[in-house]
Amino acid sequence: MQEEIDSFSVNYPGCSVIEGSVHIVGEDIQSLDGLWVLDEIGGDLVIGEADSTGTSITDLFGLNYLTAIGGDFIIQNNPLLENLIGISNLVLDSLNSLTIINNPELSLCDVHAICNFLALPAPQVNIHDNGPDCENPEAVQLDCENNCLPQGIYFGTQYEIDMFKANHPGCTEIEGFVTIEGDNISSLLGLNDITTIQSRLLIGRLYPTTTNINLIDLNGLENLTFIGGFLAINWNTSLVSCSGLNNLKHVGDYLSFWGNGSLINLAGFENLEMVDGGINIHTNYELEDLSGLNSLSYIGEGLGIQYNYNLHNLNGINPTGSVVMAENMIISQNPVLTDIYGLQNFEFSSGAHLVINANGALSSCDALSICEFMVNSTGTIQISGNAFGCNNNGQVLYNCQACLPNGITLSTQEQIDNFQVTYEGCKIIQGPLIISGGDDITNLNGLNVLERVEEGLYIYDNINLEDLSGLDNISSIGSELVIHNNEVLDKISALSNIDPESIEYLEITSNPLLSNCAIQSICGFVVSLNVNADINYNAAGCNTIYEVHNACWTATAENNAGQFCKIFPNPTADWIIIETATTSSTFDFIIQNVIGQVEIHKSNISSPTHAIDLSELTDGVYFYTVMENDITVGKGKIIKNKF
Repeated sequence: MQEEIDSFSVNYPGCSVIEGSVHIVGEDIQSLDGLWVLDEIGGDLVIGEADSTGTSITDLFGLNYLTAIGGDFIIQNNPLLENLIGISNLVLDSLNSLTIINNPELSLCDVHAICNFLALPAPQVNIHDNGPDCENPEAVQLDCENNCLPQGIYFGTQYEIDMFKANHPGCTEIEGFVTIEGDNISSLLGLNDITTIQSRLLIGRLYPTTTNINLIDLNGLENLTFIGGFLAINWNTSLVSCSGLNNLKHVGDYLSFWGNGSLINLAGFENLEMVDGGINIHTNYELEDLSGLNSLSYIGEGLGIQYNYNLHNLNGINPTGSVVMAENMIISQNPVLTDIYGLQNFEFSSGAHLVINANGALSSCDALSICEFMVNSTGTIQISGNAFGCNNNGQVLYNCQACLPNGITLSTQEQIDNFQVTYEGCKIIQGPLIISGGDDITNLNGLNVLERVEEGLYIYDNINLEDLSGLDNISSIGSELVIHNNEVLDKISALSNIDPESIEYLEITSNPLLSNCAIQSICGFVVSLNVNADINYNAAGCNTIYEVHNACWTATAENNAGQFCKIFPNPTADWIIIETATTSSTFDFIIQNVIGQVEIHKSNISSPTHAIDLSELTDGVYFYTVMENDITVGKGKIIKNKF
């Protein structure tokens, strides 16, 4: 099954050598990418089924690091298989036998591994009923003999490119390196028969001097699917587009874009899936984004993005799938880069190193992949010299807890239950939180990770919601608190921890069973009565702001009864008197605000009656604790109100 391949490295961590045999079969299997960790197979490797459809793969990408098979190698009944590219590192000297049969679309078998095996003395081979050029061992050997230019080739003029087919007839797979650099080169159409370059491809120069001043695109390389070495596209003054490389799937070493002064994006690499080395994107002054790398799923080493002066974002790297990157990342000296959310789907190795520095406009670094890496990494992380929000590790970690800048509406129980999975790591909702209209909403427990909402909390039109448990950890809402038309809601104590000062407007209306609204946060907000609030059409006790206000005072008075000490007057305008039942020892008296900050701490009080001045405190609800010998002997609530 495809799922088994995709999760191989997770299910078998560290497994690179399989001592037994491997059998790959399943019509749903379209890719072998999940097997990239394999180095050796001690037994047989069988791809396909003898008597029925084997797989739906089109190539062997994913087996790129496989170097040895100890038993038989069998490829059979794969109706969509087109080529054997992907086994570039495989050495078949120890192979018992090779079978390639009943793959009707397979027309490219002359890869290095197969050619070298066929050249052995008396190899055990069974090849038949495949596509053209792969119908028998003789056809494959003929194509192997047509592999050309083991010494490589240098194109320095347009004439050399135009004459390539005439000078090298039948040459489609170049064994050596290829260099294209010449100021009169304007078209690569003469190279359109090339399907494979086993070594490297250099378009431009490795050192910083401009070339290919008349080359504006790469049309002519559209049949190239595999490069065994590096691909460097460097110092091409006029190159606007990489179109022409649209069928390239695999680069066996690093991929470099360096010093291409007219390149706007990376369109042309839409089918590139794997880069075994790193990717360097450096000094491309007009590059705006990374669109074109839509299919990229694996980077074997690091990613460097530096000195791209017009790069606004990193959008374009596989926006729908994941990108596995084995090593390090550096993002530096991109002065107009504002966010890196294009890296959202990256998966870093735990020991990788991350550098994000000197990007003057970069304020948003909290891409999901970066957040996960910062929490789980054992490597080094250096974040500095960017805009506020991404100027140090702490700022990024803080923003990593935030999410949903436009807010969210939750209208089903399933959305609430799945919140922590759907928005992994989200603790601070930057927009409003709306819980509304869900006939099946019965609890809010899935929201218990939320700590803040920055643009208001709205709970309305929920016919089966009885209480708000799950919102207990919210300490601030930043705007309005609206609780409206919840037919069976009878308890809102879960909102007690909200800072009253974060409430700008309060509405509690049309909740027919809600009778108790005298909770800490609400009491703190309505303490003066002169606030922006609408409380009505609820049950008695929470039917007007005056009922709630009085209930808050009653709760305070009841809270004081029968404790270690009495506090009066309460409510108070300025002073309180503490009257204790005993003077046998000293005690401490601590007053905290609604968010737990200590406002007053009086130590070693010994007199039975003690006065404390509260005139410096703003009006509101406060909480006191009485400590005797480090033991809490009394606590309660104080309302400060100048009337």
